[in-house]
Amino acid sequence: MKMKKININYKIFLLLFFIVFANYFRFIYSEDIVITKENIINKNSNDKKITFIYKNKVIPFRYNQMITENEIYFNQDDFVTFMKSLGFIDWQIVINQDNHKNINNCTLISNDMNKFKVNFSPLVYEDKIYIPFSLISDKIGFSAVFDYEKGKVYLYPLITYIDIKEDAVVINSSREIKIQKAFYLNNPLRYVIDIQDTVLSPNVFRQKILSSNEYIYQVRVSQFSELPAITRVVIEIKKNQKVKNIAKFLPNQLQFIFSDRLPDLYAKKSLYDYKIENNEEQIKIYQITPSYSGNNISILIQAEKQPKYSVNKLDDGRYFIDFYNSILTISNNELQINNEYLKSIKYSQHQLEPFPIVRVTFTPQNDYNIILSNANVDITGKLLSFVVKQKVKEKFTDEELTYASYNGMVIAIDPGHGGNDSGAVNYNLGIKEKDLTLKISLLLKEKLEKMGYKVVLTRYNDQEVTGSPIDTEELQARVNVGYRNNAIVFVSVHINASTYSFANGVMTFYNKDIDYPLAEYIHSELVKTNIFEDKGIRQANFYVMKYNKLPAVLLELGFITNYNDAIKLMSYENLNKLAIAIAKGINNYLKNKRNQKG
Repeated sequence: MKMKKININYKIFLLLFFIVFANYFRFIYSEDIVITKENIINKNSNDKKITFIYKNKVIPFRYNQMITENEIYFNQDDFVTFMKSLGFIDWQIVINQDNHKNINNCTLISNDMNKFKVNFSPLVYEDKIYIPFSLISDKIGFSAVFDYEKGKVYLYPLITYIDIKEDAVVINSSREIKIQKAFYLNNPLRYVIDIQDTVLSPNVFRQKILSSNEYIYQVRVSQFSELPAITRVVIEIKKNQKVKNIAKFLPNQLQFIFSDRLPDLYAKKSLYDYKIENNEEQIKIYQITPSYSGNNISILIQAEKQPKYSVNKLDDGRYFIDFYNSILTISNNELQINNEYLKSIKYSQHQLEPFPIVRVTFTPQNDYNIILSNANVDITGKLLSFVVKQKVKEKFTDEELTYASYNGMVIAIDPGHGGNDSGAVNYNLGIKEKDLTLKISLLLKEKLEKMGYKVVLTRYNDQEVTGSPIDTEELQARVNVGYRNNAIVFVSVHINASTYSFANGVMTFYNKDIDYPLAEYIHSELVKTNIFEDKGIRQANFYVMKYNKLPAVLLELGFITNYNDAIKLMSYENLNKLAIAIAKGINNYLKNKRNQKG
């Protein structure tokens, strides 16, 4: 009996192995994915034409592609062109070949706003690599929906994030978001939202989110239809509750608010899109000339009048100056300097849309740091001079460097947002809140450590703390970072946003009575920088303050949606000044507490 049992198990094993292998073999050689001459559309087959539709418009598409069931393969030479038609510019394909010219693998690299790198095994036909669109569709925020009967492929943005805030439901999309219709149903009471021309991301597909707040039982989401593409969100509401406000302060986000509270970020009944107001006249730049005097190098900018500008630092040590609303009337050029300090200075028309920018880039010699000091801006007529100097070690005053007194105290810094949560975004300038908050927080860490403090950040790179889709879990994890490290204060760094482009300035928020003195000291130093207008200290119920036992504040450092504030936020010098100001405020607060204890 024992041997018989073994034989039966062995036969079962062989049968299962055959089934699995047969399906694997079928998968590898399925007509759905094998590239053959018959698969090619718009090349060798006149009776098969595929039209690509995006935003109800035909994409001018005359490239070689292959269509199989639920997949599109693009010829390597045409893929980049196709991506540009969707607004993605900086792409490259790296092909890895062996000594016999056999292709081993490929790497697809995007250097656009959402940077990523994807390795894949190539599909090759007639010595050409074909790239499956599904390989990167979720990363660029698109999904392809096929209509074979009509010979069309529809490209739709993705619904990427849905969550319940304290008094609101937040819906994010990879592109502009529009409501097709919204209505109430009874038994049970629920609010139904149909979002047109969108497809659910795999991360939120058929998601159910439970709530513990006073307004909502739960939120359900599903793909209501594919053609046309409609995402349906159903909010099950508690008795006598209604949606009080619908806010859209970013093109790709909707917030359905159930309370009567109108925070600064919400605009009552606002369903219009944010666009940067840029009514300023364009300024012509006629000449850019370097000159030398001792160890200083000046760049003379001859223009109709002084343009607005920002000074920025790159990770590789280069600096660049962006002149806004400026048109370069001379050809782009790179001047080879090759002195002790600089290799070259390059100037060019960096962009024309949505508004023109002229960029001047400084490349230092290897292992040599430079700074651009615009403290001595010299405007003689219409000439603007920037002075390049050797970098000196940044110093605090003696008062700030009381190292021994504060040695060992731990400060918790929370760079707002991160990872899939970009926070507020200025699409025209290409800047995100999550990037700015991290830059400021890393600079702040450096300043505080010079003063003798230990510093812990809730994140050190572009990622969320937990990655949890539940907002409160992510926020509580940030609060817990302070607890675990025995921090004495908690400072959360953010950039503000508004539907109203004129909204600007710096705000400092507190929640509890123990928070206010810390808010007062930090805000005082931020105002002294004269970078942003003073919009005061305000009380609010932000989670990282309300549910934090430590003295905690939340800083809103300018408005990313305001033209002038956004330009200032693009300047490394301004970010550095903000970090110094916050460090001073924290230090003054702790020094005062120490003095009170005697």
